[in-house]
Amino acid sequence: MVATSFLAGCSENKSTNERYEGRFAVSSNVGEVNYKITEEVVRGQGCSGGFLGIPTGDRNFIPSGVDLGTREGRAQAAAIYDALYGKESGQLGTDIIVQPTFNIKTSGVPLIAKQACATVVGYRGIVTGVN
Repeated sequence: MVATSFLAGCSENKSTNERYEGRFAVSSNVGEVNYKITEEVVRGQGCSGGFLGIPTGDRNFIPSGVDLGTREGRAQAAAIYDALYGKESGQLGTDIIVQPTFNIKTSGVPLIAKQACATVVGYRGIVTGVN
């Protein structure tokens, strides 16, 4: 009982809600990319963490301008994947996310378990062709 109270007292929780200033670019190795920005809002969610040193969380990522070396970066990359492709196979894909805004929540107990979960919201962008 004492150990449980001690662990609960040491837990931490942090949240952000900010526009992500990443290294996003629409480029192609075969020509100039033409795209259309729609009014459709896309959302995605992803988590990354660890329990006693064992990685936990989502396994599908799109490392578009985020640092996969951090728990928060892996959560953002998983949220991007979810927003673009969805968790269900066969779901209609979005080509790009325009003006992505991330909300990152971190929680955990130091040295035992930590987790970061990210939610991304942006507009759907569709590649219409390559010149």
